[in-house]
Amino acid sequence: MDHPISLKQVAEVLNVHRSRVEQAISRGQFLPRLFSEPGKPREWTVSEVMRLAVFFDLVDNIGMDPKDAGRLTQGGLYGFKDGAAIFVAWQGEHASATYPEGSNEPLRAEVPGAWYGEILRAHDAGEFVTNSWVHRSVLVNLDRIEAQLQAEWPGRTA
Repeated sequence: MDHPISLKQVAEVLNVHRSRVEQAISRGQFLPRLFSEPGKPREWTVSEVMRLAVFFDLVDNIGMDPKDAGRLTQGGLYGFKDGAAIFVAWQGEHASATYPEGSNEPLRAEVPGAWYGEILRAHDAGEFVTNSWVHRSVLVNLDRIEAQLQAEWPGRTA
C-alpha cells in the first residue's frame, strides 16, 4: 500500500464517483496537500486517501458541512502503534490561551457551530467526550478506515 494511485483508483477504493472528488477539490472543500506538476495527473498517497475517506465519512454519514469537514481533515491523520486511533470531531467550549489568575485551567468559550478535531487513543476517547466542555461529538475509527483502504488498495500484495 506504499505506492500512489490515480484519481480513478481513489474513487473506486472509496466507492464514490470521480466527479465528487474533483468537485470537493475545485470548491475548496477538500484541499489536497500534494500537488502534481501542471499537465500531469495527481498521484494519491495512502495518507491523502485516508484524509479524503474521513472527509467523506463526516459529510455523508454525519451530515457535516463540507467546508467544516475539509478544515478538520486538512491536518495529517495518524494512528498509534499501541492501540486503535479515533478521530473525534466535537463542538463545545474551546480552550483559549488565557488562564485566569491562580488557575491551571484555561478560559473556555463556545463558538456556535464551530467544530474541532482531535486524534485520540481509543481508550481515551470516552473520557474526552464526557468532559463538561464537550457538548456534542462524532467518533471516526481511523483503524477501520485504514483496514478498508488496505483491503481495497490497487496492486496490493496479500
